Amino acid sequence: MNALVESLTQIKERGNLQFKKKAYKEAIKLFSEGVKLFEEQGKPIENLEVKTVITQIFTNRSLAFHSID
Repeated sequence: MNALVESLTQIKERGNLQFKKKAYKEAIKLFSEGVKLFEEQGKPIENLEVKTVITQIFTNRSLAFHSID
Protein backbone atom coordinates (compact mmCIF):
# COMPACT_ATOMS: atom_id res chain seq x y z
CA MET A 1 0.00 0.00 0.00
CA ASN A 2 1.53 3.30 -0.96
CA ALA A 3 1.71 6.31 1.34
CA LEU A 4 -1.13 8.21 -0.37
CA VAL A 5 -3.52 5.27 -0.13
CA GLU A 6 -2.61 4.83 3.52
CA SER A 7 -3.16 8.52 4.30
CA LEU A 8 -6.46 8.66 2.42
CA THR A 9 -7.68 5.49 4.13
CA GLN A 10 -6.88 6.91 7.58
CA ILE A 11 -8.68 10.16 6.76
CA LYS A 12 -11.68 8.24 5.44
CA GLU A 13 -11.87 6.10 8.58
CA ARG A 14 -11.65 9.18 10.83
CA GLY A 15 -14.41 10.82 8.80
CA ASN A 16 -16.53 7.69 9.01
CA LEU A 17 -16.21 7.69 12.82
CA GLN A 18 -17.46 11.29 12.95
CA PHE A 19 -20.30 10.42 10.59
CA LYS A 20 -21.36 7.54 12.84
CA LYS A 21 -21.46 10.02 15.75
CA LYS A 22 -23.69 12.24 13.57
CA ALA A 23 -20.96 14.90 13.69
CA TYR A 24 -21.57 15.61 10.02
CA LYS A 25 -19.72 18.92 9.82
CA GLU A 26 -16.61 17.38 11.32
CA ALA A 27 -16.93 14.43 8.93
CA ILE A 28 -17.16 16.85 6.00
CA LYS A 29 -14.01 18.63 7.18
CA LEU A 30 -12.13 15.33 7.31
CA PHE A 31 -13.39 14.10 3.95
CA SER A 32 -12.49 17.49 2.45
CA GLU A 33 -9.00 17.11 3.90
CA GLY A 34 -8.75 13.85 1.93
CA VAL A 35 -9.92 15.55 -1.26
CA LYS A 36 -7.35 18.32 -0.78
CA LEU A 37 -4.56 15.78 -0.23
CA PHE A 38 -5.61 13.92 -3.38
CA GLU A 39 -5.64 17.13 -5.41
CA GLU A 40 -2.23 18.18 -4.06
CA GLN A 41 -0.80 14.86 -5.25
CA GLY A 42 -1.91 15.58 -8.83
CA LYS A 43 -5.13 13.52 -8.80
CA PRO A 44 -3.42 10.16 -9.44
CA ILE A 45 -6.48 8.12 -10.42
CA GLU A 46 -4.47 5.71 -12.57
CA ASN A 47 -3.70 3.90 -9.30
CA LEU A 48 -6.72 1.67 -8.69
CA GLU A 49 -6.34 1.77 -4.88
CA VAL A 50 -6.23 5.57 -4.87
CA LYS A 51 -9.22 5.70 -7.22
CA THR A 52 -11.24 3.41 -4.95
CA VAL A 53 -10.48 5.30 -1.73
CA ILE A 54 -10.99 8.79 -3.19
CA THR A 55 -14.31 7.68 -4.71
CA GLN A 56 -15.40 6.50 -1.26
CA ILE A 57 -14.29 9.81 0.27
CA PHE A 58 -16.26 11.85 -2.29
CA THR A 59 -19.31 9.62 -1.76
CA ASN A 60 -19.08 9.81 2.02
CA ARG A 61 -18.65 13.58 1.94
CA SER A 62 -21.74 13.90 -0.26
CA LEU A 63 -23.73 11.77 2.14
CA ALA A 64 -22.54 13.88 5.09
CA PHE A 65 -23.65 17.06 3.30
CA HIS A 66 -27.01 15.42 2.62
CA SER A 67 -27.35 14.38 6.28
CA ILE A 68 -26.94 17.87 7.77
CA ASP A 69 -30.23 19.04 9.24
